[in-house]
Amino acid sequence: MQHHAEHAYLECCKLFAMARCAAAPVALTTKHRRRLEAILRQRQAPQSLVLRARIILMADAGWGVRETARELAVGGAADKAANLGG
Repeated sequence: MQHHAEHAYLECCKLFAMARCAAAPVALTTKHRRRLEAILRQRQAPQSLVLRARIILMADAGWGVRETARELAVGGAADKAANLGG
């Protein structure tokens, strides 16, 4: 019986971890999407703002949290890439 309980516990931990990495659904209006795209084109826009705009646009396009982090080299994905030399 303990083996079953351990297995159930590990499955719950896995599901919890996956849920924490799931993006909240994003549905941008055309107006908001255009505003964010305009930020990307602004040469003088702060890079932190550009990064946030990219993240929101990627979420709207259906990208997941991990995929977005990997693509933009942010968060833990950036740390892992730096440690692996790429």
